[in-house]
Amino acid sequence: MATVNCDLKTLLSQSACFQCFSELQNQAAKVYFLNQRLAKLQGVTPQTVNQLRASAACIACTRPESVADNLDSLVARMGAVAAGAPGISTQTIAQTKAAMKGFANLSLSELRAIEVLLSCQLNAFP
Repeated sequence: MATVNCDLKTLLSQSACFQCFSELQNQAAKVYFLNQRLAKLQGVTPQTVNQLRASAACIACTRPESVADNLDSLVARMGAVAAGAPGISTQTIAQTKAAMKGFANLSLSELRAIEVLLSCQLNAFP
């Protein structure tokens, strides 16, 4: 398993180079890095920008600003199912709401911070 350091001091110091990025540039960097990671894990060449655009076209036409959060939640659920998290694959929306109740009482900024931390910690796994 890879060693990752997700403490705030390390994250802040290593993220300093991204402070000059606009919101659009930061999103482009995340997509670039995800594409590189996926290709490495699959043992293939990274997809081109046009290949990714074509694959995501049906998502982009659905007003991603309003749909992206729903898709992010679904993708996170799919990851939990793929990892074998017990009960997630058969959980109803009502059961998910009950299970996430403690998180739903946090602020959006707290939830975003936890998301960053968990994403960092997930980097320890191939």
